[in-house]
Amino acid sequence: MERGLQGCRRINLQSGFSTADMSSRMNLKDKLQDDTLDLSMSDLQEVPVKDIAVIRKASHLDLSNNRLVSLPKTFATLTHIVKLDLSKNQLTELPENFGDMRQLKYLDLYSNNISRLPLSLGELKNLKWLDLKENPLTPGVASVAGLCSNAKECQACARNVVAYLSSAKRAIDEEQQRRIIAIAAVEAEKGAAPTKKDGKKKKKKAEHKESRSQLDRENSAGLKSDRQKTNGHTSALRLKSEYKNTYGLSSSPRDGIAGRLCRGLIKLFFWLIAISILVVLGLVLLPLFDKKRADSISDYLELQTGQPVRYYQQSSSEYLDKFIDNVILWTEQAQIVLKEIYSKYFAIGSSLKNDL
Repeated sequence: MERGLQGCRRINLQSGFSTADMSSRMNLKDKLQDDTLDLSMSDLQEVPVKDIAVIRKASHLDLSNNRLVSLPKTFATLTHIVKLDLSKNQLTELPENFGDMRQLKYLDLYSNNISRLPLSLGELKNLKWLDLKENPLTPGVASVAGLCSNAKECQACARNVVAYLSSAKRAIDEEQQRRIIAIAAVEAEKGAAPTKKDGKKKKKKAEHKESRSQLDRENSAGLKSDRQKTNGHTSALRLKSEYKNTYGLSSSPRDGIAGRLCRGLIKLFFWLIAISILVVLGLVLLPLFDKKRADSISDYLELQTGQPVRYYQQSSSEYLDKFIDNVILWTEQAQIVLKEIYSKYFAIGSSLKNDL
C-alpha cells in the first residue's frame, strides 16, 4: 500500500511539472509586444531556450532582474536575437559558443559577476553597444572596456572588446599551430634518426662500388670519351643557365610566388565581378517569379547594409520593363517594315511570273 501511494505521488508531481511547463509556454506569447519579449523580473533561474527559439518574431529579449547564474550552451542557438538585456543577474560567465549569435547588436551585461569573457565574443562583428559596468572583470578587459557612462563610450566598449578578443583568439591559434608544427618536427626527427644511419651505410657501400667501377673504366680504353661526355653535359647546363638569366627565365621561388599571387588576384577580381553581376540579375529578375521572397530578401539586405536596396530593385525592374516594351515595339515596327518591303518588291515579282 505504501509503495502504491508513493507511485501516485510521483505521478502527480510529474503531471504538475508538465502543466507548469505548458503554462509557461503560454505566458511567453503573452509577454511578447511587437518584436520585444519581456521576461524581466520573472524570478527566472534558468532560461527557457526551447520556448524562446519558437518565437522567431522576438528580436529583442529582456532577461534583466532575474536570478540567472549561468546560461546553457543552447542559448547560442537564439541566432535571431538582435538586442539582449542580461543586466542585474548573477551570471559568472558566458558560454564558450556565445559568438554564434552573429546578429547581436546590443548586449547589456550590467551588474553581474562576470570576470572573464569567451574568446568567441570577438566574432560578434555586428555588435554596436556593450555595457560591462559593475562586473569583476580582469584588468586587461576592464582597461579595454572603459567606463561606458554614455552611448558613445558603450559603442566604443563594444568595438574595443570585440577587437581585443579577436586578436587574442588569433594569437592563441597561432601559438597552438606553432606547437603542433614543433611537435611534428620532433617526431619526424625521431623517426628519421635510424633511417639516416642506414642511409649512411648504403651511401658508403655505393661509393665503394663506384670507386671500383671507376678504376675498371680507367684501365679500359673508354676513359677519354666518358670525360668528353661529362664536359659536354656541364657545358649544356651552363648554356641553359645563361639563356635563362639573359632572357629573364630564372626559376627563383620569389618570381614564382609573385606570379601565382598576381594570377590569383586577377582571378579573384573577375570572380567578384561575375558574382556581383549574378547578384544584381537575381535581384532584378526574382520579383518576376516570386515577389514575396524578393521583398523579404531586399528587406534583409537593407537591414544589414543600410542601403536602399528596394529602391535600386524597383528602378532596375522599371528599366527592365521599359527595355522589354521597347524591344516589343522594335519587333513590331520591324515586322511592319518587312511586310511593306515584301509586298512592294517580292509580291510584285511573283505576280509577274504568274502572268507570264
